[in-house]
Amino acid sequence: MDEIANKGLEVKRSRKIRDSDIERISVTGYDIELPREHVESELKKLFSSCGEITDVHIPETRNSSLWSHAFIYFVGEGTADKALQLNGSDMGGWAVDAEADPFPKEEDK
Repeated sequence: MDEIANKGLEVKRSRKIRDSDIERISVTGYDIELPREHVESELKKLFSSCGEITDVHIPETRNSSLWSHAFIYFVGEGTADKALQLNGSDMGGWAVDAEADPFPKEEDK
């Protein structure tokens, strides 16, 4: 799963951001039948209050439908913790389930 999730870091950045500055959460609970743009927009709107979002990545299944896990990447320490406080928030009729999805530490690899 990390291989898919890490694709979300392939972001064009306007300033130098160290990998250690990036925090990640995974989000489920959205309707996978909705258009990608709608889901991405709603997730950005909800989680933008937590800090700078560098990317919202929603992988696709083999049949090109949305995968049930989205990955949201933030810049800055503590941004993921702020985002986790929004767990269970209503987004247009669906409740998001936000979970921490930290990157493995160098010594854990």
